[in-house]
Amino acid sequence: MLRSIVLLATLFPLSALAQTVTGIVMDASTGEPLPAATVQIAGTLKGTITNADGRYAISVQERPATLEVRFIGYGTGRVQVEAGQDKANVFLAPSTLELETVEVTGEDPAINIMRKVIERKAEWRAALETWKAEAYTRITFSNDTGIVGITESLSDAYWKQKKGLREVARGTRKTTNLDFADALPAAIFMNNLYDDDIRIGGYRFYGPTHPDALDQYDFSLEGYRYLDDQLVYDISFTPKSQLGTAFIGTLAILDGAYAMLEVEAEPNESFLFPIPIKRYDVRMQQQFRNFGGEIWLPVDYRQRGELEIGFTGLSLPPILLDQVTRLSDYAVNTAVPDSLFERNRFLAATDSSVSVDTLFAARDLVPLTARESEAYAEIDSTQTLDKAYAPTGALARFTQTNSSEGNVSMGSDGTGSPLGLSPRVGFNRVDGFALGASASRRFGPVRLSGGGSYLTSAERWSYDVSGRMRISRVRLEAGYRDETATRAPTDAFTRLYAGTFSVLGWEDPFDYFRREGWYAQLSSRLSRADLNVQVRYLDEALSSLDTATDYSLFSDLERRLNPLISEGRDRAFEVELAWGGPFVPVAGNRRFSLNVTQAPGGLGDFDYGRAEAALDYRIETFFRRRFVPNALDIRLTAGTSWGDLPLQRFLFLKPGMAGVSATGTLRTAPYRSYEGQHYVGIFWEHNFRTVPFELIGLRSLAEAGVYLSVHGGHGRTWIDEDRLAELEANSDPVYLGRFHHEIGIGIHNAFGLPVRFDATTRLDAAGFRLGIGFARIF
Repeated sequence: MLRSIVLLATLFPLSALAQTVTGIVMDASTGEPLPAATVQIAGTLKGTITNADGRYAISVQERPATLEVRFIGYGTGRVQVEAGQDKANVFLAPSTLELETVEVTGEDPAINIMRKVIERKAEWRAALETWKAEAYTRITFSNDTGIVGITESLSDAYWKQKKGLREVARGTRKTTNLDFADALPAAIFMNNLYDDDIRIGGYRFYGPTHPDALDQYDFSLEGYRYLDDQLVYDISFTPKSQLGTAFIGTLAILDGAYAMLEVEAEPNESFLFPIPIKRYDVRMQQQFRNFGGEIWLPVDYRQRGELEIGFTGLSLPPILLDQVTRLSDYAVNTAVPDSLFERNRFLAATDSSVSVDTLFAARDLVPLTARESEAYAEIDSTQTLDKAYAPTGALARFTQTNSSEGNVSMGSDGTGSPLGLSPRVGFNRVDGFALGASASRRFGPVRLSGGGSYLTSAERWSYDVSGRMRISRVRLEAGYRDETATRAPTDAFTRLYAGTFSVLGWEDPFDYFRREGWYAQLSSRLSRADLNVQVRYLDEALSSLDTATDYSLFSDLERRLNPLISEGRDRAFEVELAWGGPFVPVAGNRRFSLNVTQAPGGLGDFDYGRAEAALDYRIETFFRRRFVPNALDIRLTAGTSWGDLPLQRFLFLKPGMAGVSATGTLRTAPYRSYEGQHYVGIFWEHNFRTVPFELIGLRSLAEAGVYLSVHGGHGRTWIDEDRLAELEANSDPVYLGRFHHEIGIGIHNAFGLPVRFDATTRLDAAGFRLGIGFARIF
């Protein structure tokens, strides 16, 4: 009991009760509470709505005053509030006017009604330049056992045509277990369902009053209600196509004004997401009132969302989000702060944006429900959202952390910076097994790294040391290394991956050589241009390596010989430019990279140059209003060289390998790469997402986020006849001398995992390969 009294005193301080009127709005005939009824002080634009229990709270500064309470299907209730009065229950009488019977012949009357609604909206929207209002927003977090957190905010909302919504938060209040102080709930999380386009979860939906709504929706007149003596049409709407990004719901349209009074809507069946999102259900409700001339603006926004996340071996409890937003004290076509719209920061906070209960008690909040009041009293700071939404399943233990344990420290500098150790393991046919470790340690702004491995078959050590530091946006790095390098570098898979398959008996796809020397590089990121620049100088002695082992676990094979290289000292400059960030294999990319190497003959034993470029570009094709539209991804690669190119510096089309399905590779090519002095590669993939399964009625696959794609690859290399003869004299080069063409099909996200399975056939010659790789999730 004492705790409840303290809670009530916290939420509604006694000093404010004299100005606040509370009560319940009920059906006069049944006594049932009426949720989301609008309560307004007569003659003003100040108002609020009732909560799910029918309760309201509104501050009334000047008394006596009249409260006007409206709910569609009922007559308006009016109650006078006198000085000193703090409670006023309101009973609304259902409309006694005779309801008309809906008879539809020919075109549904709803179509003409909605045509008029769209026309009227275009007229008054053109006259709406700005508005500002006071906003109250509450988000309640729940799981399958109950409420786990509540956060509230009071803010000033400002809207400007073509700029959208901005807010200044005035105060926030939350349960003690929530620690995201900057993540204020605010009206920017509110959708205006009167808008043309409505964005939810990355989707862009057609609003029911969109100019093209009659082409997107089937409207049907379901019946009539009255608001006082004004006729209200109840209209249902459904998408004409289940593949389109649209809603299912109902509208209440006021006759004569042809304005939307309220709307209930939820996304249609196209509202699908990639893994790990298994399901996201959203239901929205909103009411509108007239504010100046024919302008209609929202007075509330209520949303219920249920999010289910997980994949095979890992799942989270359902995340339930209940949002209520109340807008009041509108000022229409008034001056708004231009400074708020000069930047893309949608929510600003003032110095007074702190937990101040008196601020909340003096404003028109939507009262807490009984369950929410109980949650405020019982939830403490130890009941974090991490605990409330703790994952379960076989993989759950890999997501758990214990801050009291941390990593084992193997050493420390004077400031307590740990010495990080990690193992080095690997295998290839020239080194045998590589067994060692690497370590790094920070000394002020400088980080030193190094490591070494013993090569069991080569019977020697491999090692490297480096240091790097950052000065503003520039990173400096230098190092020395004596190690085994590959002739065909690739980002399709790692040497550890290749070595693992090699141990199991697959062919080693790489050729190797030894390099010993130092390098120095400078790199910087120009954020405004989204450009990364790296300049490097190399001074290395290069030598050939012999095949040293035929070892494999499950087969008795003779490893192919490792080819000779052009030995000598290589001194070269490298410049690398990259626009658009790093390449991401699971998502679409729009990026360009260029790498140029020049080895002047007067510096070292070689005189050559080479350049490689890669362009990745995504084109959204169909269903572009979806979170992940159908898309065509294109990757163009090309390389050229000049001068006397040494064998170890030949260019390569990126290799495929041992069942690997990697973007930018020829999947049906030999496991070793096509090599040459010049090359070109064209790779493409069109991802149809879940649409094919939706079309043929395999709804279960669509809901599981399974995608279907088609892909192709085309490429070739060029080698001069004299250089080809040189290669063939000491190795077995992979060279086709014409274009390689292939095409295939892929299944993504099968079995609830972010993997893809591909079947690819070669077009210019016999060849077929099955592969597995990372799925294109986005």
